[in-house]
Amino acid sequence: KRKAIQINNPVEEKYFNYKKNPENLNIIHVGSFVKRKNQLCLIKAFNEISSKHPESNLILIGEGPEKNYCQDICVKLNINNRVQFLGNVKNVKEHLQSSSLFVMPSFSEGMSIAILEALATGLPLITTDYSPFHRRVTRNGENGYLVKVDDEYDMADKIDLILKNNKLRIKMSEVSKYISKEFSVKLVSKKWDQLFNKFN
Repeated sequence: KRKAIQINNPVEEKYFNYKKNPENLNIIHVGSFVKRKNQLCLIKAFNEISSKHPESNLILIGEGPEKNYCQDICVKLNINNRVQFLGNVKNVKEHLQSSSLFVMPSFSEGMSIAILEALATGLPLITTDYSPFHRRVTRNGENGYLVKVDDEYDMADKIDLILKNNKLRIKMSEVSKYISKEFSVKLVSKKWDQLFNKFN
């Protein structure tokens, strides 16, 4: 049998320019507004914890057909002043570095560049327990939490755990930085070189 070789997608070096744990409690998500990404679950989860953490905001980066509907839901829930819809932005790194937590609520996901960039920035992760990739980068209880798919209450509970515990956020941030080293351009390039050398 032939052995499959897995080589990671690399993360640009600029994302490895870590900043210390931010004082604000921004929650961030980066992704297209399509049903598969399920931003609605994250919005509902934020609504559950928003009163507990009045200093927190939800930052949503991306565009897509579901964006207007999500904005309408925020108005109905009366959290529209706490949820920022930024559209597509060029300075994703700056928004990641000024946040405390990255959440990916998707129904399905491949090897997400957005997650890798958040990981390299040193953010704790909350991702759905759907794919092997999510389980690989989100070490449950170490650098974040895996949550049930489309369960805003489980997600809200895990968001609350991270936001209310500064020491936990700092610890999880350090673990995320450590895991992200697997996805550095230098290491990924080295693996490609090793693979090509086998055929020379």
